[in-house]
Amino acid sequence: MAAGPTTATDGRPPAPTGAASRRLALGALLVVLVGWSLTGLDVTVDRLLGAPGDAWDIFRRMFPPAFAEAAERGVVGKVFESVHIAWIGTLIGALVSLPLAFLAAGNVAPAWVRVPVRQLFNVIRAVPELILAMILIPVTGLGPWAGALAIGVHSIGTLGKWATEAIEGIDEGPLEAVAATGGRWASSMRWGVLPQILPVVTSQWLFRFEINVRASAVLGMIGAGGSGNTVLAATGMRELPLGVPKILVSTVASGDVAPYVGPNDIAMVYSVADVAGLNRITRAVLGNAAHALAGMMKGSVPDAAEEKPAIGLTMFGVTTDCVDQVRTHLEADYDCLVFHATGTGGQSMEKLAASGFVEGCIDATTTEVCDYLMGGVFSAGESRFDALAAAGLPYVGSCGALDMVNFGAKETIPEKYCKRNIYIHNPQVSLMRTTPEENTAMGKWIGAKLNKFTGPVRFLIPEKGVSLIDAPDMPFFDPDADAALFEALEKTVIESGTRKLVRCPNHVNDAEFAAALVAAWREITP
Repeated sequence: MAAGPTTATDGRPPAPTGAASRRLALGALLVVLVGWSLTGLDVTVDRLLGAPGDAWDIFRRMFPPAFAEAAERGVVGKVFESVHIAWIGTLIGALVSLPLAFLAAGNVAPAWVRVPVRQLFNVIRAVPELILAMILIPVTGLGPWAGALAIGVHSIGTLGKWATEAIEGIDEGPLEAVAATGGRWASSMRWGVLPQILPVVTSQWLFRFEINVRASAVLGMIGAGGSGNTVLAATGMRELPLGVPKILVSTVASGDVAPYVGPNDIAMVYSVADVAGLNRITRAVLGNAAHALAGMMKGSVPDAAEEKPAIGLTMFGVTTDCVDQVRTHLEADYDCLVFHATGTGGQSMEKLAASGFVEGCIDATTTEVCDYLMGGVFSAGESRFDALAAAGLPYVGSCGALDMVNFGAKETIPEKYCKRNIYIHNPQVSLMRTTPEENTAMGKWIGAKLNKFTGPVRFLIPEKGVSLIDAPDMPFFDPDADAALFEALEKTVIESGTRKLVRCPNHVNDAEFAAALVAAWREITP
């Protein structure tokens, strides 16, 4: 019999009307989207044609491997440390996620149980490992343990989702068999579900281990962009621990970078030209930044020969003699971290105190309060002292450089201050002497802050002057202004067994005053 034309009666349904045109339109849309994406990536034909040669050049430079140099820098140990972090993190994720997956699967758990557990998985997966590590560092301290816990927590979200899907895809027959014998829910899970999912779940654990090996190593961070991208990149960099290399190429790096850097070790590089594709300028600037980051990551900073507890100290040029003497007294027992009291200096010290990186502080130079209350350029903000108060650490403070407000060049001094006692420290720094009224306000403000401290406090008052230039025959010598400060402190501070004001008949830079600071520190520390 001759075959006739195919019709719907042959058992096959007719092709959907317009299917070919829809496929064509979808293909055209995908091509347009790919082309549009390539334009945003600054991909050119020349770069694509040159890519194989560039890749070969990079590959060629990898041989022969410099094993001797790697061994000398301790790379092998660091590699194993990353593997250890990844392995422990994977174990934590596997052991916690598997029982939770049984509670999240739709075919073995009721809705009131599985919905919250599924949402927990979603929340955990939404938080990057790096952010989890930053949350855990104040608890665990810097080191591999924080990384292992962060990777473990994040693995719970991923492994839990995968295991849940595996459970929901099982054959229901074994469950019915267990139920027929009178088995309870736990028996059904043990004998009906676990044997079916274990091979799949084990492969998922191994796959996650591979991912965790990569996630366990953050060697450094580099970013580039205009004002918007600078904010985004700097926000991430500020979350990285101190000492992790950070370089940010930015169009705004030639101006005030304090809002981006804050109390962190971020290196900012001015891009010169806008970061909009590669040209002869940006290629050189970005290339230098990349090489700089590579050098930071390649070089190793030797660990201190002897680990000593760290303490923070604040210093200004006019209190240098005091802090140097204190440091000399204590450096045999402590790693003395000296912070320049320029606003970010005080913020940095308080950030380390809040993170548990210092055992306490000798805050000999509180001049940042002057700049906050009177509008100077070295303010640490309204939150100065707050982190120290909450941390409960031993605290020894003083009135160092509370006689001056800092401004830039003379012409930058606000008009309302132009007739005040001004001292030109250098062409870029002008100092203004504080008045008795301003000192009273500062004494009350500092006293109120000291009253909030939860740890032991000793605040020492140098009766003969608070800075190098607050001394007889010096430009800021004003006993009445100093007396106003001291009296306001005494009226405001609520003394107790752990909080005391101590008057000292010395100048802030006298050897006797430095010794008194050290004695106060030793009195309140174990």
